[in-house]
Amino acid sequence: MSFLALILIGLGGALGALLRAFAGRCIKSPFPWATLLVNIAGSFLLAVAYTALPHDAELARALVGAGFCGAFTTFSTFILETVILAKTGNYRDAGLYLSLTLCLCCLASWGGFYLMA
Repeated sequence: MSFLALILIGLGGALGALLRAFAGRCIKSPFPWATLLVNIAGSFLLAVAYTALPHDAELARALVGAGFCGAFTTFSTFILETVILAKTGNYRDAGLYLSLTLCLCCLASWGGFYLMA
């Protein structure tokens, strides 16, 4: 990975993090609407970038994918990986990855809360 790609990841990441924080401050609700909307938007944007950008467009992919979407929401990466597994016929792996991620991450989060209580 080139130095320029790393710079673009940082710039995209800064923009993604700022936009995520802005969404959280603009949408106030007991239900986490801001996070849900950010995850939906990030999942859509990453899928569009993945399919629209040429595979050799390293700089654009670094800026949008690892940078912006990576900081905006890592959920988008998780969903994209799940969809790619399913699209390539790996339905068992897609279901396993989806189930393990949701279950184990929930358990890890509960564990973190438990340890800090």
